[in-house]
Amino acid sequence: MRFREVFRFEVNHQRRRPATWFFLVLLLGLTVLLVAGGANPVGTGNLVNAPLKIATYTLFVGMLGTLITAALFVEAGHRDLRWRMHALFRSAPLRDWEYLGGRFAGALAVNAATLVVVPLGVLVASRLPSVSAEMLGPYRLGAYLLQYLGLLLPNLLVTAAVLFGATVWSRRSLPGYLGALGLLGAYVFTANEVARPNAPAVLTLLDPTGSVALTALTRGWTRAELDTRLIELGGALLWNRVFWTVLAAGMLAFTCRRSRFVHAGGCIAVAAGGIRRPEPAREPRRRAGADRASARAARP
Repeated sequence: MRFREVFRFEVNHQRRRPATWFFLVLLLGLTVLLVAGGANPVGTGNLVNAPLKIATYTLFVGMLGTLITAALFVEAGHRDLRWRMHALFRSAPLRDWEYLGGRFAGALAVNAATLVVVPLGVLVASRLPSVSAEMLGPYRLGAYLLQYLGLLLPNLLVTAAVLFGATVWSRRSLPGYLGALGLLGAYVFTANEVARPNAPAVLTLLDPTGSVALTALTRGWTRAELDTRLIELGGALLWNRVFWTVLAAGMLAFTCRRSRFVHAGGCIAVAAGGIRRPEPAREPRRRAGADRASARAARP
């Protein structure tokens, strides 16, 4: 069994789960309600489909999607231990990076597919009868593609690498879910910092969502530019995306390299620090004492 087979197995497993389709419908519904409900973030222009407003909707729904990412990647990292199926995978000629990488890549592909409904939901909501024609600008594919490729996918990679790594290293699901709550708190903190005009410049790089860099990029735009100007992936926003993408890839590589299958008490599990041979079973003290007493009694 190789990486491709593990990847295909994970995609098929996640695709057949009812929860995956529930998450997809939930994200679509949240996006449509947010846009059709008249939410108008400050400083994003007047038009419903303004590029900056689309980016703001995307970041907000993506932040809420952190909990959905946790449900997918914690389940992928802990499933075999939970159902005691790890010994079956260990019986195959499977390298550690193929097993963990295939699991991660499969869950990532499914999660990325569900996030497609976020820009799609913005597009659908802008076509509803409740949105007047005066509130709409020209439809441009680039305004939607950039938000998905430049904002949603890098944020997904960072969140997935952290939660998957926490689950694999701890061999428990709770640290993964706690990590999701911690990331959600960090995202809320950075969202509050965006509203501050004197936010530290270092946050443009350290903000994992890219919202601070996006605000710095669009600060000073006129109202006409806010309504019509496409967001370019450059400057501080580009450096932010590159920094966090590389960091997430490094975290994933570290998890796959330093986490190994090990024997522990007769079963096989995933643990950190390399391969350790199982310790030989120790003879119970009571039995050992009885054997020594019998040996002494048998002496002449």
